[in-house]
Amino acid sequence: MASSQRNTVILVALLTIALLGALYYYVVLPKTERVASLQSTITTLTATRDTALADIAAFDAKDLDAGTLARLQKQVPKERGVEYILRDLEDIEMLTRSRIENISFSEYDEPMLERKLGLTETTEEELAAQLANETVEEEEPLYNAALAEAPEGLQIITYQVELLTPDYKTLRTFIREVEGLERIIKIDVVQLSQPGEEVKFAEVVDYTVSASLQLTTFFYNE
Repeated sequence: MASSQRNTVILVALLTIALLGALYYYVVLPKTERVASLQSTITTLTATRDTALADIAAFDAKDLDAGTLARLQKQVPKERGVEYILRDLEDIEMLTRSRIENISFSEYDEPMLERKLGLTETTEEELAAQLANETVEEEEPLYNAALAEAPEGLQIITYQVELLTPDYKTLRTFIREVEGLERIIKIDVVQLSQPGEEVKFAEVVDYTVSASLQLTTFFYNE
């Protein structure tokens, strides 16, 4: 009888030990490993964050060199510089053997903070559509929403250029030359039409393409 009880106690003890072992192996140990893994991840992320913050602080503390500052001021000057735009357009006119019939411009007094305007160049698809006798405009109205990331004081001038060119290839070259200028200039709209007969037959150069271009440039008014 005593031997039977002793065996029962031993069996219960063994089962208890086995149950505790299984509980530790399948429940406690995975949670412990998960906690250790999370702590390691937190440590790594903290180190990455500290490195990024240090890099940002170093960048903010570093002054722009004279060359970089001069390049940025040419791209977005601190004054309107209308005369320089007109001079550049005249140079491109001579280079491409085109003829500018008329230039007018409108200045917007409201800062860019009150408008939305994409700064990307004309894509090949957009330009192909424009040269296929289509008028391509922005998907949204040009100045219809806030551009919150624009710095305060950034303003725009919009130019309307009436242009005559010998062919579509020359028009494409004119557009690329304008977009290649140091100062940032965006071509918003290209609208094509046929030049009048008096133009086609009265000139030495046969101007077969008439285009109306809307250009937008920027300046920073402190």
